[in-house]
Amino acid sequence: MKQRRGDSEGYIVLITVLIIGIAATTIALFLLITGTDASLASAGVEADAQARAGALSCTELALGSIQSDTALATPTTDSYTLDSTIQQSCTYDISGSSPNYTISATGTVRASTDNVIHRMMVVTDQVTPQLRISSWKDIP
Repeated sequence: MKQRRGDSEGYIVLITVLIIGIAATTIALFLLITGTDASLASAGVEADAQARAGALSCTELALGSIQSDTALATPTTDSYTLDSTIQQSCTYDISGSSPNYTISATGTVRASTDNVIHRMMVVTDQVTPQLRISSWKDIP
């Protein structure tokens, strides 16, 4: 039996369509996986920024406590829920005595299954007539 010319052209078209389909599927999967990784990385960066903002907020609250009572009895500890939708909270500890107070603040955010934590430490060396900060550090 003789093969017709149209049959072989049909196979060539079929193979070409399959190769193009495989290439398109591979590209789509690559973009999907890359996009997911970028989303996860972006969420982590956002959670870290929110945790840092929480630590900063508690540091400011602690400084306000010192400023309102320059003879503050230490150690003093307090904690706050800053945003319940993202489970953002903070705590601070004030130690030392006037004018040399040390504030340790921690901001925490619940990100998917992990807690993201950011810590800060602030040291004062003067409380009157103005509050003066001698050191302000982010703690890894």
